[in-house]
Amino acid sequence: MKRRTFLAHAGVLAGSAALGQLGLLAAKAAPANDYKALVCVFLYGGNDANNTLVPLDTAGYANYATTRSYLALPQAQLLPLAVAAGAPLYGLHPALPGLQALWAAGNMAIVANVGTLVQPLTKAQYLSTSTTKPESLFSHIDQQHQWQASISSTSSSNSGWGGRLTDQLASLNSGSSVPPMISTGGNNLFVTGAASQALVIPTSGSFGLNGYASDATDAARLTALQQLLSLDQGDNLVQAAQAVMTGALASSAVLNPILTSTNATLTARFGALTGNFAAQLLAIAKVIQVDNGLTSEGNKSHYSTRYTYTGVHAPSVQK
Repeated sequence: MKRRTFLAHAGVLAGSAALGQLGLLAAKAAPANDYKALVCVFLYGGNDANNTLVPLDTAGYANYATTRSYLALPQAQLLPLAVAAGAPLYGLHPALPGLQALWAAGNMAIVANVGTLVQPLTKAQYLSTSTTKPESLFSHIDQQHQWQASISSTSSSNSGWGGRLTDQLASLNSGSSVPPMISTGGNNLFVTGAASQALVIPTSGSFGLNGYASDATDAARLTALQQLLSLDQGDNLVQAAQAVMTGALASSAVLNPILTSTNATLTARFGALTGNFAAQLLAIAKVIQVDNGLTSEGNKSHYSTRYTYTGVHAPSVQK
C-alpha cells in the first residue's frame, strides 16, 4: 500500500461534538467480561422501506395495496415473519429469505417507524412554518447527514453518533492497541467524534506500507521512519499528524495478518458472495472473529477492548 493511501486509511482529526445524552451511557457503563462488537451498516443508496416490511393482516395489506398502487407486492409472494402465537402480522420482500431465516432463529429484530422527524407530522403540520421539523426534510443528502449525526435540527453537525458513542466508551477500550471504531467505508460523519478516530481498513490487498518487509534494509527503513515521527513534536499540527501515522503503523502490524488471512469458517459463509458489500462485511468478520478468539484464550496482547464500536458503511446498496 502506498504511503498516501495508507494515510487515508489512518483516520482523520475529529472536530468538536455535541454529546447530548450519551454522557449518561458512559456513566452507567460497566466493564464486561466478554468481547462485544456492534456492526452498523449505512445504506447510502435508496431502499424502498414500504416494500421491505409489509403488513400481512387483511386491513393492513388492503391499506398498503391501495396506497402503493402498482408498486404493491402480491400478498402471496411475501415472506411471513412467524410469531409465537397467532398469524404473522408482517412479511418481508421475497428477495430477503436470509433475513426471514435470521428472524426464525431469533437472531433479528426489526425497529420500525424510525426516522429523523422531531415529532409526528400531518401534511398540514409539515406545511406550517410554526411546526418543529428536521431541516431540509426532503433533501436526500441532508437526511443522510442527519441519520449519521442523529441531530435533526441542523444539517451542519460536525460529529456522528458512532463517534460520540466511542468517545463516551473510551475508558472501556483504554487497553486496546487498535482503535475501537473501525470503518470499511472511509472517514465520514458517522465515525467522527470529539476525540475518537476511526481506523479505516481496506477490503482487499494488504494493510501496510510497501517496502517495509522483514529483511535488514526494510527494517532500517522502518526504524528511520519511526525516528522521523518523533521529530518536531513542538508543533501541534505536526504532532497530531505524526500521532495518526504512528497509530496507523501500530494498528497495521496487528490487523494486516488478520485481513490477509484465510479462514475455513468465514470462507464457507462468504465464499459464494461477491461484490464490495460482501467484501466489507468479510473484513469486519475477520477482525471480530480473531478479537473474540484472543479474548477467550486470555491473550490480550493485541486487544483488551470490551465494547468495540465497529462501523461498516456500504455505499449504494439498493433493493
